[in-house]
Amino acid sequence: VPLPADSHRGPSLLKVLSVSRLDLPMAETRWEEDSLGRREVPRNAYWGIQSLRAKENFPVSGLSSSTHLIRAYAQLKLAAVRANVALGGLDERRGSALATAGEEMAQGRFDGEFVVDVFQAGAGTSFHMNVNEVLTNRALEILGRPRGDYRELSPNDHVNRGQSTNDTYPSATQVAVLLALRDLRTSVTVLAESLERKGTEFAGLTKAGRTHLKDAMPVTLGREFRAYGTALRHTLEILPGIEKALAEIPLGGSAVGSGINSVPGFRARAVEEYARLTRLPLTVARDPFESMESRWPLAAVSGWLRTLALELVRIANDLRLLSSGPATGLDEIRVPEIQPGSSIMPAKVNPSAAECLNMVAFHVVGADAATALAV
Repeated sequence: VPLPADSHRGPSLLKVLSVSRLDLPMAETRWEEDSLGRREVPRNAYWGIQSLRAKENFPVSGLSSSTHLIRAYAQLKLAAVRANVALGGLDERRGSALATAGEEMAQGRFDGEFVVDVFQAGAGTSFHMNVNEVLTNRALEILGRPRGDYRELSPNDHVNRGQSTNDTYPSATQVAVLLALRDLRTSVTVLAESLERKGTEFAGLTKAGRTHLKDAMPVTLGREFRAYGTALRHTLEILPGIEKALAEIPLGGSAVGSGINSVPGFRARAVEEYARLTRLPLTVARDPFESMESRWPLAAVSGWLRTLALELVRIANDLRLLSSGPATGLDEIRVPEIQPGSSIMPAKVNPSAAECLNMVAFHVVGADAATALAV
């Protein structure tokens, strides 16, 4: 849809909502079929027809899902394949090929094949089928079959045996969050240690303490910095309870929690294998119906991230205030000069790192508000 000549407000609504179709030469495509009909898919793509439909339906942000989620889903599918083979729900030949594909996906080999936008329909079916199709087509390749030969190996009937988006997506999401928290915990600990070291370094520097921004009793700069470190450690002390809740996953519940269409013993075996692969203390949900209906663990971790973000905003604002000046502000500390602070005043330097931290923290707070609506 062409834009009006005088348009200056970005693309029109019609353009945003328009559906782009593949325009490729016939030799570069293959035909695939789903319940809605037949479509051409790029011949060399590991993703298939359902990923194509989602790609066309939701051209929203251009952002794909995080690598944490891709890894978590790949390991989940690998765990499910191994459980199904062990319990007789999947034959060894197909299972071996799918296991190899799952291992490769978990190593990041197919990150570029995840073409579904992060903004998509409902509970994650589009992304889930993107995972299933990539695994299927790589496994078909291992078996010496052409991509898209879903009669030989189906993304629904074989890869997804005994599973549903309703149990796998929440499980993979919670594992992805646990993996990301492991990295974040390390970073917060390093920051707390750095602030505590500064606390020791500044132990002998006495300054004015302030309440209501007015002078109060003396304190040392060291005590202020040690308090920053303590605050971050306190946030970490809240985390284990949230992590325990995230580790209780609904995998094996299938569509509604009952485990329908899965082989006997699949739920326990799949979760046990998933825990081994991720090296996380994953457990079978005490009530799979509740764990699929309620997403409160994600609300809890989002709230924790908001708390951490607000603590960082408080610390950053303190540093900005203490470094204000130099001629007309407090000028009690000097922050590193990492870049010029003005296009018109050459000597001016701003607390740019603290300001950047604030922007990131504000984004986290906004994400928590969005999460509250989603759970």
